[in-house]
Amino acid sequence: MALRCVAIWVIWQSSISIASAQTWRIEPNSGFANSAETGGDVVFEATPRLAITGRGAGYAVDGLVEADSLSYLRNTLSNEFIPKASVAAKATALDRWLYLDAAAQLEHATANPFSAASSATLPTARQQVTQYRLSPFLDHAFTPSLSLLYRNDNVWTRASTNLAAATERSDTELHSHSLAFTQLPLPFGFSLEANQERTDFINSASSRVELASVRGVLTYAVDPTLILGGVVGVEQNQIASSTSRDTIRGLRIRWRPTERTDLDASAERRFYNNGWSVLWTHRSPFMAMNLNLAKQPASQPSSLLLSNSAGGDLRSLIDSAYSTRFPNPTERAVVVDNAIARLGPQADTTAPIAVFSDYAQLQRSAALSVAFLSPLSVLTLRLFAIESLQLQRPDAPPLPLPPVSDDNAQLGTSVVLNRRLTSTLSAQAAVSGVKIEGRGTSQGQVTTTKSAVLSATRELTPKSRFLVGARRQLSTSNVVSPAQETAAFLGVEHRF
Repeated sequence: MALRCVAIWVIWQSSISIASAQTWRIEPNSGFANSAETGGDVVFEATPRLAITGRGAGYAVDGLVEADSLSYLRNTLSNEFIPKASVAAKATALDRWLYLDAAAQLEHATANPFSAASSATLPTARQQVTQYRLSPFLDHAFTPSLSLLYRNDNVWTRASTNLAAATERSDTELHSHSLAFTQLPLPFGFSLEANQERTDFINSASSRVELASVRGVLTYAVDPTLILGGVVGVEQNQIASSTSRDTIRGLRIRWRPTERTDLDASAERRFYNNGWSVLWTHRSPFMAMNLNLAKQPASQPSSLLLSNSAGGDLRSLIDSAYSTRFPNPTERAVVVDNAIARLGPQADTTAPIAVFSDYAQLQRSAALSVAFLSPLSVLTLRLFAIESLQLQRPDAPPLPLPPVSDDNAQLGTSVVLNRRLTSTLSAQAAVSGVKIEGRGTSQGQVTTTKSAVLSATRELTPKSRFLVGARRQLSTSNVVSPAQETAAFLGVEHRF
């Protein structure tokens, strides 16, 4: 058993106003935590963090830098320094015409996806992964109903090479182009769409995957709340050394029965059989939820493109619930920040384990996120299921299985409650779990990780508060050694 006692956790927050139309916020966060005894050793963990947010008339910048430093005082394991960083920027180059998105991130993914999933303090082999994205795009409305959108996404992924050869992952590059010329239905409309995506797996047997398609979409507005569409098109795809040409047939629906409920769904017959995507959102003044279903090809670099698309985190859900009362995004961001601050720190909700594969996969996923809000509490629920299998045509000879298969299925859930008990005291509780099972040559490999966190926060002054809590984690596996943790932590926070 691992017994952990925390020394201190301190957070500083500051706000600097550059100009009336431009604001920057810098949030340093440094922590010293988890003095622990594990297998005859004592572990000390320090976690500094710096968050930067900038907003201006023609740009937005969000950045985060943090690191976990793990020191094994009796040297039973090697000390670890685990840096993480991310930055995302949006800019307007030519108003109502040309825009730019860019992002970069540094993270440490587990070299073995069946290692413990919930905490850096549980020992595991890691590899450093960096990703860079540059995405210029053109978005212009010629009339209120006629628009043109072109987007070019470029993603470069680089993985560390200091691991054993059997666990190394190839570097990848993704380049995609998408074009849509759309006439809204009045009551008939149309859309002409073209897409091309090429992923190169450097130094891999599956050296390239290229997907290209052209679609024509005819739409009809049954009424102002319901739009139906039919899809026809062709696609040409290259997977490894195999190239094929196929037709595309499908249906689309867009339904907005009220200003608070939104459904976008599509289903298509594709070269890999049937594909679909469903995004359903609903909100009220005291509740927000979204359901996301998809079956589509996925490659390693797509994680940077899609990482924020689900909208299932607490901030996104509260922002959605408040969007009617506070339609101005800048004003609403302040309201959301204050609401989260009053409730105390929010425990992280469970998310799928990042698996960086060196070949293309077909991914089936489902995710449900719900937040219930009241003046005194927030209850957040999250469920997800995802299966990733090697991408190939069902009517063609099976592709050779990779020697190290990253095919897997994952199931996870979390429940987080933040409750304000008095004017100065709040409590937080969270339970979560993730199960990952191998597929392909990894069939039969299973790892399950569970965790529970309980904490309390007392406001000392309007800008200062004290935090104390405990955490329990359990990881069981038939692949790696089991691990467990019992931790206590405390801290002081000051905002200025």
